[in-house]
Amino acid sequence: MRFDLGEQKRRNLILEGNLLKVLWFLSWPVTIQLVVNNVVRVTGTKMVGVLGSDAIAAVGIAQQVLMGVSVPAMGLSMSATAVVANYFGEKNYTGTLYAIGQIILIALLLSGFTTFIGLKYGDNILLLLGAEEQLLQLSHNYLKILFAASFVLITKFPLWGIFQGLGDTRIPMKMDLFSNALNVSGNYTFIFGLGPIPSLGLTGAAVGSVLADAVILVRAIGELAKKISGLVLSFYDLFKIRLAIMKKIIKIGVPATLHGFIQMSSNILLIMMMTRIPGGTDVVSAYSVGMVVFGLTTFPAASIATVAASMVGVNLGNSDQNRAISSGFTCAITGAMVITFTAILTRVFAPELLKFFVKDLSVIKIGDSLLKTLSLVMPVHALGIVFSRGMQGAGDAKTPFIIAALTGVGARVPLAYIFTFSMGMQSKGIWLAIAVTQVISAVILTYKFKTVVRKRAENIKNY
Repeated sequence: MRFDLGEQKRRNLILEGNLLKVLWFLSWPVTIQLVVNNVVRVTGTKMVGVLGSDAIAAVGIAQQVLMGVSVPAMGLSMSATAVVANYFGEKNYTGTLYAIGQIILIALLLSGFTTFIGLKYGDNILLLLGAEEQLLQLSHNYLKILFAASFVLITKFPLWGIFQGLGDTRIPMKMDLFSNALNVSGNYTFIFGLGPIPSLGLTGAAVGSVLADAVILVRAIGELAKKISGLVLSFYDLFKIRLAIMKKIIKIGVPATLHGFIQMSSNILLIMMMTRIPGGTDVVSAYSVGMVVFGLTTFPAASIATVAASMVGVNLGNSDQNRAISSGFTCAITGAMVITFTAILTRVFAPELLKFFVKDLSVIKIGDSLLKTLSLVMPVHALGIVFSRGMQGAGDAKTPFIIAALTGVGARVPLAYIFTFSMGMQSKGIWLAIAVTQVISAVILTYKFKTVVRKRAENIKNY
């Protein structure tokens, strides 16, 4: 049982090629993918911004809720990359195929669970976040469409993880290019109306996203089917429950999911603080728009981190722990160097970047404070992003989760409360708490990475 020649060439390059060459080969499709994703996010935020700062705040709060119920899918995606990469690295193609089948089964269960939780408890979570009556109605209309279509929104995450575990970053790029083109045109059509299609406002943003993701899901499943069509004996053989493999997936996926919940919980608690600061709606709007800009300026680290997970996972599967460690450090240092440049641009042009999304001077002033604070620590934060994904690619999602819990909730939330309310720093206190804990997290992750990889290499050897 063998994958096609293209898959084998990618595997050999990851195992034997120059590390910088491998990094470039795998990262440029991910970079383009993230650039396009961020452009779409920017465009969507700009369109919503036309509807007013309340609409931006409503989307910001709604997305926190959506993230909460979709976090398990993101955890499954990380687990998919690690498990598939390990099997693929050790040239166990049968195990690779069976892992793919188990991942898809779990994805189907998660999508159904997400729809149920979102439709039943979405409004309760919005109220818990402190959404005022006006924001509650806007967020509710936006969310109910997304939750009803959770299957198409969630399933692509583990599919992308499978492709990345195979060292194929080009298919997710191609899929997202097509999806995002549909997303932009769909959002414009349904938000503002076009021809016989009426203007749906904020609800139209949800409709456009769902339709785009539905199309791309069908195409992604087709691409995966092409890869495995000559290797699978039957659907029963592919999707038969295999407890040993499922245990591996869950063992990595659960801590990765908890990691996501920690990040989400931290964001929710911070937003709850923001809504209780005088002018809270402006603060939430500034945070929502500011984090869009922050995502734009840190996406190179995110793309390199995705590559790090693949490189570390495949090399560990091949029992080459030294190359796995070198891969992680090569990715991390490269990411920090690139982010240093984007951090300077962010600090200099923060007001102009914010003005692109929103015209409210109060929101721009608050967002400028956020971006200038975070830009100071962005290069160090980049190290943390890469090493965290590198550990997950190695098959250890527990260590990043523990570090995230200690720094994200254990330190960030109390510090934010002290700075904001006890010391009277208002929104600047929250920004400072985020920056300080990003540094603490990155330092710990950098220190632990080598130890984690060596321990995982021993576990794989003795498995």
